[in-house]
Amino acid sequence: MTIGSFTTIPPHEDHEELFRFCHKLAGNYGDVIIGVNADNLIEESKGFIPRIPAVQRAGWLQATWADETFVNEDLFVTEDIMSRWRPNIFIVGADWISRDIQKQTGLTTQRLNDWGCVLAFAPTLNRVHSADIDGRNK
Repeated sequence: MTIGSFTTIPPHEDHEELFRFCHKLAGNYGDVIIGVNADNLIEESKGFIPRIPAVQRAGWLQATWADETFVNEDLFVTEDIMSRWRPNIFIVGADWISRDIQKQTGLTTQRLNDWGCVLAFAPTLNRVHSADIDGRNK
């Protein structure tokens, strides 16, 4: 499972790399589940409304990269999300290594252990950011 804003469709190369890594870890018998942050969460946390609504982004990702998608309505990874989807692995891009994951997602080692889940960092190219693509960083 991975969760993110994924505001560019099609995804940029770093997100594609993340999704490939998710498929690699899922193997032949696992499912790739992608949570797409709701528009209001992106507006609150990043200060803009995505050009493509979350439901459309989730649908596109399910048609191309995911076995299942959902629109994430909470900034934190909640008990509801984990109990509904029951992921074995929660995957984030390697660019998150330097971030405070616990503060931004609510994930702690204890919570992951309680859910029987591990945190994995997907290698990323770190060359592209969604904000650069749609012009917000100019």
